[in-house]
Amino acid sequence: MKKRLLGVLVFFLAIRAWIEAQSSSPTVQFSSANYSAVEGAGVANLTITKMGATNMPVTAYYKTRDGTATAPSDYTFTGDDLTASVTFQPGETRKSIQIALKNDGYREPDETFQVFFTVVSNATVGMPDTATVTIIDDDPQGPEPPARALNISTRAKVQTGDRALIAGFIITGNNSKAVVVRALGPSLAQAGIPSAQVLLDPVLQLRGADGTLIMQSDDWKDSPSQRFYIEGSIYQPKDDREAAMILPLSPGAYTASVTGKGQTTGIGLVEVYDYNPTTDSELANISTRGDVGSGNNVMIGGFTLGHEPATVQVALRGLGPSLTNSGLTNCLPDPVLELHTSNGSILASNDDWQSDSTSAGQLSAHGLALPNAKESGLFVLLPPGQFTAILTGKNGGTGIGLIEVYNLK
Repeated sequence: MKKRLLGVLVFFLAIRAWIEAQSSSPTVQFSSANYSAVEGAGVANLTITKMGATNMPVTAYYKTRDGTATAPSDYTFTGDDLTASVTFQPGETRKSIQIALKNDGYREPDETFQVFFTVVSNATVGMPDTATVTIIDDDPQGPEPPARALNISTRAKVQTGDRALIAGFIITGNNSKAVVVRALGPSLAQAGIPSAQVLLDPVLQLRGADGTLIMQSDDWKDSPSQRFYIEGSIYQPKDDREAAMILPLSPGAYTASVTGKGQTTGIGLVEVYDYNPTTDSELANISTRGDVGSGNNVMIGGFTLGHEPATVQVALRGLGPSLTNSGLTNCLPDPVLELHTSNGSILASNDDWQSDSTSAGQLSAHGLALPNAKESGLFVLLPPGQFTAILTGKNGGTGIGLIEVYNLK
């Protein structure tokens, strides 16, 4: 008799617990606060659970965010604009989700990113509400990831017509990249350039590969939307007459030209910065054409390599005579190219590109042989850091010249 009463009591307690569970608001949470996945597996598996009432459908939207791992170079960003979700039908309590990983083959530390809930319908968010995913590196013998070009700049005398300062750059990869483009002039007087020689009011134009004007900037404060992003940032010019723009660009070729307002001339500086080096798109080939003079009027190209630790192969070219093939006149007859470290030390130099057989062989092998024997070229292996390429004319020669920098990895 006692056993029968005990059984009835257990039954009624179970029914009561079930009724209470169905009447309580369901919660949605990750089954664990931490997950891990081997990079080479290509995917991270996570589990979302529903507790409480099981008699109603529940939808949970989730999203990823960067940690030490960044999308898309380490994993696939997921969940923007409520595009990633799971739906629990009545009676369902577990759902699995997958986040794609990128197996890049490089030796690097284990890295993490997070997955979190954005919106949940017909339920509340329980704990843990955020899951940290550790990507375990499985390439211990692989190479380190190569450094990227983070910013490039060229200083030269800005003239009119064909002697304007024109910077070309290429964005490679699969995703758009936010870049900063600036044209400086008056503030160069603070860097030792005589104030009478600087470009007093730069005008900056950015064009696509087909020549279409994408954006123009005269005084950087003129555009309220651009001013919102630039003012107070490290990219704010020191003089209100200088030009700057921040914008996303799709992979492709672009040209930034610098002229003087009202056909004025003077020494100017054009700069291109990688605003977000964590994307898989990056600045690649860089070139600047302008007037090469003497003294302060030589062409000076600066570039920074970084974000990743490994050395990279870099090709530099200085062109002059072959520019006549593009219809230009008064071109630099015999370019001389020097590569300097951040402290001014000369790393390498070249006059006629074929005079260094090793460098010439590498340039030719990469399809970068110079069109004219008088033009200069360098092929070097560089670590992360800041570098300066200086283009001058042999024996004081002057004229239109072109300096190019290729990040070949």
